[in-house]
Amino acid sequence: MQDFAGSVNNLLVPLLLWIAGNQSDLFEKADRKPFTFESELLDAETCDITISIDLTELVRVEQLPNGLKVTNLPEPDMLDVFPCVPKGTILWTGLIEDPASAIEIVTHDE
Repeated sequence: MQDFAGSVNNLLVPLLLWIAGNQSDLFEKADRKPFTFESELLDAETCDITISIDLTELVRVEQLPNGLKVTNLPEPDMLDVFPCVPKGTILWTGLIEDPASAIEIVTHDE
């Protein structure tokens, strides 16, 4: 992204929600880094940002008599584990699947 001048929340929150819904296995990596980024400060208001994500696609390939059958498989569910949360609870579900939800950035002028 070039000449970005907005709140970092406007950039990262949608990115994290997309990763949770489409590549949740990235949150389970040993280094817990679902993406990397570089930022070049251009001036006091703007910067260039590069975000890198190692994406994968789950597919099943079957040999058939007349060729190959390729099937895209669904992403695995990301199960959050906390002592007080019942096993199998998917905490991100309400944030990702609710089309009425929106990101609201609240700032406080002092």
